[in-house]
Amino acid sequence: MPLAGQNDVILLPFSVVSNQNVGFTGILIDSANESVAQVFLIRSSGTISKVGFRTVAVTTGAVLDVRLETVAGGNPSGTLVQSSANGLLTVTDTDDNTYFTVTLGSGVVVTAGTVMALRIQMNATSAGTLQLAKLDAAYDSNFSYSDNFQANAWTRNVTVMVAALEYTGGSYVLTDGIYPVQNYSTVAMTTASAVDERGVAFSVPYPCTLVGFAAHLDSDITSSGLLYDADTTTVLQRVLNIGSNNRSVVSPTWARYTFAAATTLLAASTYRLTFVPDPGGNVVVSQIIGSSTAVMNAFPHYPAWIETSRANSGGWTEDARSYPLISLLLSQFDDGTGASTTTLGQAAGVWGF
Repeated sequence: MPLAGQNDVILLPFSVVSNQNVGFTGILIDSANESVAQVFLIRSSGTISKVGFRTVAVTTGAVLDVRLETVAGGNPSGTLVQSSANGLLTVTDTDDNTYFTVTLGSGVVVTAGTVMALRIQMNATSAGTLQLAKLDAAYDSNFSYSDNFQANAWTRNVTVMVAALEYTGGSYVLTDGIYPVQNYSTVAMTTASAVDERGVAFSVPYPCTLVGFAAHLDSDITSSGLLYDADTTTVLQRVLNIGSNNRSVVSPTWARYTFAAATTLLAASTYRLTFVPDPGGNVVVSQIIGSSTAVMNAFPHYPAWIETSRANSGGWTEDARSYPLISLLLSQFDDGTGASTTTLGQAAGVWGF
């Protein structure tokens, strides 16, 4: 039966995109017991064995107490979720822009639906001067949210900190507000580049229609957005005249485009949405870089959402650690259990095509 109608549009994998730049903001901690925390909801029950976070600038290193705490009154309570729910890490003076993974004692048993806080606290006897990474305003959120402890008081923020939760066995799961971003990449391509076409290889879980896309990009020359069929060569749709004079700012920014006609996507088929610059300029495509392929499972719709690229219309290459900042404008989702039928190769009952 239908999950979305003809006029409904869903953004996948990002439900909200904004016209903000993406990158890191450094939150300064430079006194004993100062902290940066992220308050979030546990999505999957299990045992969390490690947590991750990222620095920005480090002036003077310090010992950090990395903790999973209960939440009281919306702030970290100061009480560990259980006795093994913390680990110590020494950050050195040269650990600028470094992604760390810290082991939590013997592991922390968690239950889905529990609100808790990941707190990174300056050790009381080893205060330094350093910045912990939050994501820029494009990821602002009313929940989950970050929380800073400075001057003996908590201050909540709509920005979210860079964080990761690793479960026993080295697995990662999607947890809203927990984004293990090791780095960002803004890749500029020209027609003379070693790679001159780049975008996302993706599949969808249900039959649906694609009406357009949003992407974090910039182009100083007109560029094209191309949608390829599962055969990897047939161009189903294209958007011309991206960038150049048709942009409000000269920097990578979220932009939305619609195709001339809606395109039917079949479930579990791999499509590609890519960008190609015209001669004489470049197109800049933004993407998130994860520290490992396992970590990437913490991002929405992975592994059905990875970078794809090629040169001179040759063979495609995928990078499972690169996550393009692109969203699809989708409508007419269906779970395949409706009363109608289809000739598109899907199970009987597919609706809306």
